[in-house]
Amino acid sequence: MKHTLLAAALIAATLVPTYAQEPAKVPFMDTSRPTKIVEAGVNVGVGASSMIQNYRTAIPGLSDFTFTPGVMVSFGADVKLPIRNYLAVGTALNFNINNYFWTMTILDPQAGTLNNLSSRHHFYDLDIPIYLDLRFNISRNVRWENEIGWYLSVGVGGKTRTRSYSSSTNSLGQSQVTETYYKRDYYNDKGAIVNGISSTDWGLHLATGLTVSRHLSIKAVMHAGARDVSRNFGVLNIHNHTLNASFKAGYIF
Repeated sequence: MKHTLLAAALIAATLVPTYAQEPAKVPFMDTSRPTKIVEAGVNVGVGASSMIQNYRTAIPGLSDFTFTPGVMVSFGADVKLPIRNYLAVGTALNFNINNYFWTMTILDPQAGTLNNLSSRHHFYDLDIPIYLDLRFNISRNVRWENEIGWYLSVGVGGKTRTRSYSSSTNSLGQSQVTETYYKRDYYNDKGAIVNGISSTDWGLHLATGLTVSRHLSIKAVMHAGARDVSRNFGVLNIHNHTLNASFKAGYIF
């Protein structure tokens, strides 16, 4: 009997501390004061850069057109100022390497010409988003973050390379094909083949992602340009709006 009572006491002694030390659940929306005044981090991302445009309707005689988004690589640093544990104000400085491609075929039946253009765009920009960050606790070590705000972008360089094949018929009825290669600055080039691109842009910044153990982050980011960045020269009425999407991984110090 004594041995049975002793064993029961030992089992009870081991169970009681286990329940007493169980951590309290964190609230989904924590409205308490933040423990840190400033949160700083770095990130790297990969995604796609694209352009919303009206080439199909704005270019006369355009019989075929293909637009292909290109790879975008991003490097950046961000700073957040927590107001409450569920809310912060943030900003960042990102350097982006962008690409996209298009091909078009222009037919002029009256002149008897057929032009095929193939253009590759490779360019760099700096973007600065300013946003509100809404945070929700999935668990003690995982936080869901949602960013909404605006971004400002400044182009810092790049090139557009266009290859043109022009087919025509001369006065003798002979068919001729001419190949021409153009290399232009991507931003603010006055001799652009179709239209120029302004070096400044601004638009909507949206992002959502997870922060794990308060140091590791992963998020999806979208930038939708609100400004028409096209520069026309009085011949065509082109409209261009940037549209970029990327996945970013970062470390918060």
